[in-house]
Amino acid sequence: MCSFNNNCVNDDAIGRKTCWKCKSRLYRENHPFKASYLELKCNARKRFIPFNLTLRGWECFCNRTGYLKLRGVTGKDMTVDRKNPLLGYTNKNIRMMTKIDNSIKKYKDAMVILSGGNKKLIYEKPIDSPF
Repeated sequence: MCSFNNNCVNDDAIGRKTCWKCKSRLYRENHPFKASYLELKCNARKRFIPFNLTLRGWECFCNRTGYLKLRGVTGKDMTVDRKNPLLGYTNKNIRMMTKIDNSIKKYKDAMVILSGGNKKLIYEKPIDSPF
């Protein structure tokens, strides 16, 4: 049993008093800026998006916008958006946006890119799919 959290049923990590899950949660709790920065950087790497954001710039962004308190999993919660989707994550290319608005923007940006930079959409309504 993990000694960090009484409700934890995971086995301790080898040679440690806490399990890896509790250790990770404790790290995120004690280092919120760095943990969220590393998560954003890892997700950008998985999506092959350039990441030139500094930890200091990320911390300033979070303090200015209150991002860490407003992020979450529902559509009305906040997420980080790249103003120009062709550029990577930089201090001047990020902003906070709701997840719903970011999804709509992602769809519109994809249509603009597919149309060769032309600002009109290729089609106005979604294609019906049998799936």
